Order: sequence, then structure tokens, then C-alpha cells
Amino acid sequence: MNAKFGLRLLLVTLLLVAALSCGAVKERKVVTAPPAYAAARTASLSELVELVNDRYAGIDSLTVSKLDVEFTGGSIEDGYFEKYRTAKGYLVAEEPRSVFVNILNPLTSSSVLVMASHNDEFQIWIPSRNQFVTGRTDVKTDEDNPIYNVRPLHILEGIMIEPVPVQDPEVKYYVEEDKDQAHKYYVLGIFRATPESQVLELQRKIWIERSTMHIRRQQYYSGSELTSIVRYGSSVEIGNKLVTTRVEIDRPVERYAISFEFKPETVELNRELKTESFTLRVPAGAEVVQVEGNG
Repeated sequence: MNAKFGLRLLLVTLLLVAALSCGAVKERKVVTAPPAYAAARTASLSELVELVNDRYAGIDSLTVSKLDVEFTGGSIEDGYFEKYRTAKGYLVAEEPRSVFVNILNPLTSSSVLVMASHNDEFQIWIPSRNQFVTGRTDVKTDEDNPIYNVRPLHILEGIMIEPVPVQDPEVKYYVEEDKDQAHKYYVLGIFRATPESQVLELQRKIWIERSTMHIRRQQYYSGSELTSIVRYGSSVEIGNKLVTTRVEIDRPVERYAISFEFKPETVELNRELKTESFTLRVPAGAEVVQVEGNG
């Protein structure tokens, strides 16, 4: 009886192998590799750091006289998203901590929102509410209206790409590979390690698309918390620098996203700017709101 069972098992196995070899349950799908896969270049870690520091970073000032801006507030946790109408505007930014953004009504060209930041102070003027909001740049809030959580330095962090601090002994960095359905990437990871701790604190990741060797994304962290996701469109060469003309900044903690589309012909680099360019005066009769934060 055992012999008969073994013979049956052998026959079933042979039939299954024959079925598989004839393609009864196997399906082969022919796919075409994305063109960017074949065009992907190779680079060493030092070459990638040089690309970031020499081609993207090191811009002293950025002036954009014409841009489109979109703002979205809310989150999945809030249960809603609010997308504001695309507006026009202009901005100026200067390293290390100065930025001015004026967002205009597309119909009247009057200011809808004006933001400025210099050193450790920020200012936001909201004409429709007659409110002038000010506080320290590092203050954290959790307002019901996400527009009150916007900080000018969030914008500066996205549009002015920081260098990899190669001279800082506490900074460590590495490279890994990644890909999606269209592109292959090198990903630079930047950590900080203090002599008092053995823990490496992740600070930033930079995605470099390998067929163009252009930066396409950044992520910023505070401790283990993801604080900012910045996505970039195509880059244009101005002088000897690469400047991204579309910047999408997503701030998950503050529950808002803002994107900028620069008109390339209106972008100017390293223009000398006055300190007054980054300071707003309180309009007559405006309600001054001093942001203290939530600890």
C-alpha cells in the first residue's frame, strides 16, 4: 500500500512539473526599462558631495521677481485639505537666515500674504485679517489654521540648498542607491554625532537623480521626526550654479504645503541686498500678534 501511494505521489509530481514547463500556471510579461535607467550615471561619494556643494549650494542671495505659488493646508489627521487659488508673487533670500516673500492677489496684484525673516525674528502680514504676526523663528505652534504655522525659514530651507558640512568633525555622511518606476537615485544621508553620545542623529537626506545628476528631493529631520519634505522640478544653469525652478515644500508637522514655480528669466543670483529688504513695518491700525509658542 505504501508503494502504491509513493507511485501516485510520483505521478502527481511529474504531472505538475510538466504543467509548469508547458506554461499552464506561469505567465511571462515583457517590460521595457525606463530610459532613465539606461542613462543612469555612476559617481563616488566625494563626487556627489562636490556636486551638492559646488553646483547647488554656495549661493549668497536669490532674487525671483516673478513666480507662481500654491498653498495647501490641513492633513489626513485633520480630516481635510484646503487648497488656495494659485497666486503670483516675488521673493528675495539671502544666506544664512534672511528671506522675504510677497504673495499677490492674481486679480488685483495687492498683497495677500507678506512674510519676512531676518536672524532670529520672523514677521507675517495678513492684510485680509489686518493682523501682523511676529515671533522668534524657532517658535513652535499648533494653530487650527495652518497658515499661522508657516515660517519664512521653512521656505528658505527649501529654496536655498545647504551644503554638506564636510569640515564639521561631528557630521558624518554616506550614500545609498534607490529607484522608482522612472528613475534611479543616489541618496546622501547626513548625520550628526557629538563626542558625548554614540547615537547618530539623522539630519537630512538628498536624492540625486542619476541620469541628469540633479537634486530631486530633500528630507529634513529633527531627532527621529520627519519635519520637511522638499521636491524639486528641473534645474536651470545660471552662471556656474544649478537652480531648481519648481520647489514643493511639505511640512507634515505644521500641516501645510507650499510650492513655488519660478520664471527662469526672472531669477538672479548673488545680488547685493540691504538688511531693510527683510524687515516689515507694522501697518497703521494692524493687530499685532506676538507668537509665544506652545513649549
